[in-house]
Amino acid sequence: MDTPSCEQILEEKNKELTACTEQYARMKKQFDYLASDFENYKRRMSSERVLFVRETRFTLLRETLAILDTFEKAMAQLEKDAAAQIHAEGMRLIHQTFIKFLQNNGVQKIDQITTFDPSLHEAVMQKHVDGVVSGSVIEVLEKGYTCDGELLRPAKVSVAA
Repeated sequence: MDTPSCEQILEEKNKELTACTEQYARMKKQFDYLASDFENYKRRMSSERVLFVRETRFTLLRETLAILDTFEKAMAQLEKDAAAQIHAEGMRLIHQTFIKFLQNNGVQKIDQITTFDPSLHEAVMQKHVDGVVSGSVIEVLEKGYTCDGELLRPAKVSVAA
């Protein structure tokens, strides 16, 4: 029987070591890729969760604004009726609570509407009014609101032609 020489054994072990080193490098590269991919996945999921919560919140607040509009119209009618003044006071208290709820959730009414701004207003009507500069807001038909600095609902306005 031939017994391998030390050089042959050493050469064989070096080949095994090289193969193991190459396999380790491939596996480490694959692991690093998967770890990076997983971190990207976690960031993406976190970002999507934040967007989902924000959109859900904005949808709920928009629906709430529609209720507020109806409530304010009912209050305006009550204030015209002298017999309903007792009820009007209760409605005012509910209205204040409603407004406070919206403010606590980051909702702010768009105030001081003088010049049309397409990023905050929706022009639903144009009128020619003598002495009024073109592009000036003549009347606010429906209040607009922002939430946390972002437009929640544009103010619907009538603009001078």
